[in-house]
Amino acid sequence: VNDSCSVTIHKNGKRFNLSPNIIHNLDELNLKGKIKSITKTRFTIIENVEEPTTYEFVSREEQKFNKNGNLFKIDSYNWLGGETKTSWRCKSYELQPKIAMTRYVDKEIHWKNIFKYDIEGNLIVTDAYGLNGTFQGRDIYKYNYDDNIKENGNGLPYKMISEYASGLTSMVTIFKYDDYGNMIEEYVEFLDPFHNQPSSFLTRIYEYDKFDKNNNWIRRIEYHNGKAKEVKERIIKYYN
Repeated sequence: VNDSCSVTIHKNGKRFNLSPNIIHNLDELNLKGKIKSITKTRFTIIENVEEPTTYEFVSREEQKFNKNGNLFKIDSYNWLGGETKTSWRCKSYELQPKIAMTRYVDKEIHWKNIFKYDIEGNLIVTDAYGLNGTFQGRDIYKYNYDDNIKENGNGLPYKMISEYASGLTSMVTIFKYDDYGNMIEEYVEFLDPFHNQPSSFLTRIYEYDKFDKNNNWIRRIEYHNGKAKEVKERIIKYYN
């Protein structure tokens, strides 16, 4: 067991590490350069007809990578009447294509995710566990290698199927990307758990307007059903 978000798998007699970029958040797909840390800050967009648009702080998260490109620590802060620190710690398994991430709030375990991969290094399943190790649900990722970009052996998922702990489907998400692998659209279909029929829909559109010298995005605007809802900014530091 290793204390980093990385796992080594064997393929055709060769060993290679899975990319850590997809294990925590789809935002980190296709990062370029030797990443040292990423600090992400989220703001809600507040629109008022009589006043200029304002931005309200929602959360901040810092991810840290070692020189091998492996994610090893995540700290996040949310403003809830005060600043609450949440930390993620990782465990990887040398002989199994999976990674465990455990979430701590004030040093107590609150959540645990198990990420499972196929032999190509693609994330295929995320299992979520709550307090006392209770299974909460599962996300299943689907790939279309003809239509999606592949980098470092990892493809981009075009669909995510989310399931309740009971196994019933809660929602289906379809992803679209630009030519650089940045996600530009999520179409979410929420299902009625009793009849397995669509109950509501949501389309998220992502617009990127700032990039750094390595062509990684550092500012993104998110729209829900055509309305601007959120801004996310990233500060990315690199190893020399």
